[in-house]
This record gives sequence, C-alpha cells and structure tokens, in this order.
Amino acid sequence: MNIPRRVLLDTNVVNFTLDWGEAICDGGDVPDDLPQRDVCDILALRDIFLTGQRALWQLAISPTTYAEIMATRDGVRAAALENWFGELWAYWRKFFEECDLSDAHADSLARRLVSSRYLAALPQEAEVFH
Repeated sequence: MNIPRRVLLDTNVVNFTLDWGEAICDGGDVPDDLPQRDVCDILALRDIFLTGQRALWQLAISPTTYAEIMATRDGVRAAALENWFGELWAYWRKFFEECDLSDAHADSLARRLVSSRYLAALPQEAEVFH
C-alpha cells in the first residue's frame, strides 16, 4: 500500500484544526457537549493526523483555501483563520525552499499573501515572496 507523502488541507479542515487542534493534533480531550458528528470528525482527524505524523506527510494548502478564508465575514474569525493560515503557509513555503521546488499555485498564493495584511506584521517574511 502506498501512503501519500503530501496531504492537501481544504478550508473545512483548516477551520476544524483551528477550533479543535489540541484534540486533533495533541490528543487533548474532546468536549462532551459537541454534536456527535463533530466528535466523530475530531476523532477521525486525530487518527488521520497520527498516521501523517508517522508517514511524515507534507501538509499542503491551496489558493482556493486562502480565497475562502479571506471571504470569511466574521472579522474575529477571519483574523484567527488568517493567522492560522499564515502558519500553515510559512510551513509550506519552508518545505518548498528546502526542496528547491517551484509551483505555479504556490507562487500565485505567495503573491496574494504578500498583498494581505497578514505579512505586513512580518516584513522579513514578505521579502521572501517578492
């Protein structure tokens, strides 16, 4: 059986890991008062991420994910998602740089990210994408 080396995180998973990252990635407690569907999703993602840690998966994100995050209407939620996306993006770009890769989608996303307010707080990071 071939285990994937790279996993694309869609917007839903980015949202869910923002909300329940401790339970998914660190084995934290799952609140008792959640809907059963959410509990099942958290536990499933925990198992998936555990496999990914053993398989050394590369977590990938896409321009579509960024566009969807930027369309979030709740300002507080949008800011939290943009910060979380920024962390994921920095990880993804580091992988590209270490492996000397070029990807049209990643470059396109970098241009969008540079124009966002997220990198304004990190001028040294913004310089990398110019």
